[in-house]
Amino acid sequence: MPYPLRFPETRKVYNMSSNRFYSSPSQIFWVCNALLQGRSINHLDEIKAVKGWRLAAIIFRLKSEFGWPIEGAYRGEENIKHYWLRPGTKRQSLKFPPSARTLVDGEVF
Repeated sequence: MPYPLRFPETRKVYNMSSNRFYSSPSQIFWVCNALLQGRSINHLDEIKAVKGWRLAAIIFRLKSEFGWPIEGAYRGEENIKHYWLRPGTKRQSLKFPPSARTLVDGEVF
């Protein structure tokens, strides 16, 4: 259930929701798009592409709430986690978060 949060210095009211991603829509869209392109992605890729720091959180939510079959492994001397969509995954079988719904029809950017 959303609840209002007031910031007196701006006098704006923001509605916060407990079921919201705490990542920008562009980060979520980028992750979904990259995985659908068959790419293996890591935090360094996300930082360069969309200046995001929430890749693990986005991956967790895609797997747990949307059922995406995402796999991952630590690679290299730096031991950085890389994520990819399980080979053979059908786009039609995936549930998309709101910010990535434009990818449902098969458009990959």
